[in-house]
Amino acid sequence: MTENDTYLPYAAVLIKLLKGNLFDSDVQTWNNLIQYKQAIQNYFSSIGLELFVHENDGYAFLRQKDFEEQTDQSLPSLVSKKQLTFHVTTLCVLLVERLYEDQNTKGNDSPYLTIDRKSIYNLMEPFMADTSNEARTKKKIDSFIDKVKDYGFLRPLKSDENTFEVRRILCAKIPNEKLHEIKEKLVEYSTKEEEIEDGTELID
Repeated sequence: MTENDTYLPYAAVLIKLLKGNLFDSDVQTWNNLIQYKQAIQNYFSSIGLELFVHENDGYAFLRQKDFEEQTDQSLPSLVSKKQLTFHVTTLCVLLVERLYEDQNTKGNDSPYLTIDRKSIYNLMEPFMADTSNEARTKKKIDSFIDKVKDYGFLRPLKSDENTFEVRRILCAKIPNEKLHEIKEKLVEYSTKEEEIEDGTELID
């Protein structure tokens, strides 16, 4: 690096968004995003990406622009859809349904939704092929919980690591109008045992 080399003041924001979701818990990067939001939007727009920022709920992510009607402008994909297994997708769907129910009951300004590990076990057990060994079943479900945590859709509470905030970014990733379609796809996968563990691209 030479003395003349300079970075954009929001370079770290660009890099982190290209890698995945960004949350306000990453305070410095989030503040830079808010400060330079227009410039960041312009940058991503120029390379065929859309920036989604929800300041109230503290999340941001990218989506590839749809150029289907402009084939001459088609671009290589910069944002890949997550390859989620059947069970991880199922857990995401069950959680987002809880979010929508909570919003319908309490409104969009309601406090964040929480769910404990035991409740997740109860939600997921009907979708497990074999529940004869309780310890093994819970271990499998724990692995699904860990994946959903890694994607940023669940956040453990500081006061209790076995209770989680269900993050509202899930509503942006699985919009209400797409929920029925995803559930139908899950039914299809569940009838094909050889495909149950295959990665799907149902969630952006």
